[in-house]
Amino acid sequence: MPTYNEENYILDALKSVSFADQIIIIDSYSTDKTLEIARPYCTTVLERNFDNFSSQRNAAIEKVTANWILFIDADERVSEELKAQILDAISRPEHKAYKIIQLHYYMDRFLHHHTDRVIRLVKNEGYRFIGEVHEHLNVTSSVGILKGSLLHYTYKGFTSYLDKKMMYSSFQAKELLKKNKGHNYFLLLVKPNIRFIKSAFIKGGYKDGYPALVVAQINGLGVFMRITKALAAKNKLKDSRFESAEHIDKFLKSQHAQLKINAKTIEKPHENGLKLKIIASLLFYKEYIFKGGIFKGKTGLINSYLTGHFYFVEQVYAWLDKHHLE
Repeated sequence: MPTYNEENYILDALKSVSFADQIIIIDSYSTDKTLEIARPYCTTVLERNFDNFSSQRNAAIEKVTANWILFIDADERVSEELKAQILDAISRPEHKAYKIIQLHYYMDRFLHHHTDRVIRLVKNEGYRFIGEVHEHLNVTSSVGILKGSLLHYTYKGFTSYLDKKMMYSSFQAKELLKKNKGHNYFLLLVKPNIRFIKSAFIKGGYKDGYPALVVAQINGLGVFMRITKALAAKNKLKDSRFESAEHIDKFLKSQHAQLKINAKTIEKPHENGLKLKIIASLLFYKEYIFKGGIFKGKTGLINSYLTGHFYFVEQVYAWLDKHHLE
């Protein structure tokens, strides 16, 4: 279990895997009470400077002596149903690896149409993680599926969620640059909307209501930001706010903070997430086509997109405030 300043989450995560023979956390030098809380529940506590997600997990794997390895994060919980299925699977294994369904909690509900199936249970036979962000196990053997849910409390407030997306987009931009792909004008225009459509409609996210449509929109933002940061690294953006990933994050964080303040004056925020998305999209087209953003190249496209994005974010903050949520 990789950790960094998880004092508010780690105890429940550790209790949910108390059935394990060996519990290992690998901490990136937390400055809160994470380790103080965790030590009584762990067989091994490692400390290591964070470089990327795969390296962190792989360093912990080296210390495993058990026959099977279950990987979870501090904001995840093994449900009782999943616990039973794990114990059954390892007692009479049909595969050397198993996918587990992640059920995400966002704002005020679980998103049943926005789940992920990820390999988290493997035989201890040399498997390792690859990828610097959204890391995954490199498994070549057959993979089974466990139907119990891994409860994922990824949402720690809307501001935190936005910051997390920006952090991930910086790692993803570096991966795009390494592969020398995925950072052109066309993809910047198209891919964020493709991600929204996939999340909101193809996967049926709209059935989970307002929070799921917010997730879909912010997932699109993550795609937009990673391409933008890759372009910035190539010196293809002629705007001081977008000179580098650091400049982009600083600008967005300052804008998000102001929007959160402004949102408190909105008495009637949009309650319909799809309608909100449509209005944000119309604001983009207004800025991009009718106000001439289309003639300003990549910078014009970015500014036009952010016009719609900032409206969307301000309305979400207002909705959260109305419903007494963070």
